[in-house]
Amino acid sequence: MQNYVLFFGSWTIKKYALVSSVCAALSLSFGVDIAFAAGGLRSLPSKGAISIEPNIGTSFSVSGNFLDSAILNRGSGEIFTISGTAIAVGGIGGFIASITSRQFYDVYNTPYKIGLNLNYGLSNNSEVFGSVRYTQASGKIFNVIDVSGAGVVVGRAIPPAFTVRGKFDDYHELAFEGGYRHFYSLSGKFKPYAAVILGVRRVGKIEIDLSESTSGTTINNIKFFDKTVAYRAGFQAGFLYDFSTSIAVGIETGVIYNSGLKADDTDLSSAESLAASNNGGGSLEIPLTAKVNIAF
Repeated sequence: MQNYVLFFGSWTIKKYALVSSVCAALSLSFGVDIAFAAGGLRSLPSKGAISIEPNIGTSFSVSGNFLDSAILNRGSGEIFTISGTAIAVGGIGGFIASITSRQFYDVYNTPYKIGLNLNYGLSNNSEVFGSVRYTQASGKIFNVIDVSGAGVVVGRAIPPAFTVRGKFDDYHELAFEGGYRHFYSLSGKFKPYAAVILGVRRVGKIEIDLSESTSGTTINNIKFFDKTVAYRAGFQAGFLYDFSTSIAVGIETGVIYNSGLKADDTDLSSAESLAASNNGGGSLEIPLTAKVNIAF
C-alpha cells in the first residue's frame, strides 16, 4: 500500500511537471498566458479588449430554391437552342420539358466554411465583431429536366420520354459580416450568448452541364448565375467555454437569410420559359460552427 501511494504521488508530480512545461513552452512561443488555476478565468468580454476567432464549420439549407421550376412547351417542327445547341422538335404531340425546383442541398454536397472574426468589447457583457468567411461546395449530379416528346439534337434522335441530368459548377462564396453579441452569463467558464449579423457575400459565376444518356448528347458550360454581390442577415446563438485566461472554445449556430443570385440568361433566353429556372439562389440556412477565441 505504501509503495502504491509513493508511486501515485510520483506519477502525479511528473504529470504536473509535464503540463507545466508544455504551458511554459506555449507561453514562450506564442505569448499565450495559459492558467489552469480556478482563479485564472478572464472577464469575457472586457470593455476595450480585442480578441480573434478562427472558425470552421458547415451549414444546412432549410428553405429557398437554388433552381426554380419551369416548363417549356413547343409544337412539332419548332426549333430552339440552349447554349448555341439547336434542338428540333419532332413527333405529333410536340415537346414538353419541365424543371422541378431544387434546394441547395439537392444540387450541392455539404459545404464547408472557414473564417476569422475580430471582436471588440463594448462592455463586460457585450461586444461588436467583424468577420470574413469563405464557403465552398462541390456540385452533385441530379435530374434537371423531365422531357416528353421526340426530337433531334445536333443530328441525334432523342427518345419520346427521357430525363436530362445535370451538374453545377462548384460553389464559391466570400462573405463579410458585422454584428453585435451579448453574453448572458459571466460567472463561470461556460458563457452562452446571442448575436445579430448583417453582411454581404460575393458568389462566383455558376454554369451547368447537361447530359442525356440514351442519345449521348451533352451540352456543357451553360451560363446560369452571374457573379453576384448579395446580402445576408440573421441571428446567431452559441457559447464559449474558457480554458484559460486567453483561450476559449465554442460552438455556434443560428438562422441566416441569404438573398438571391443574379441570373445569367445568355444561354437560356432562346429557351424562353426555361430561363425562369435561374430566378432563385436565395436561401434560409442553419450554420454550425466550431471556433477558438484568443484574447489579447
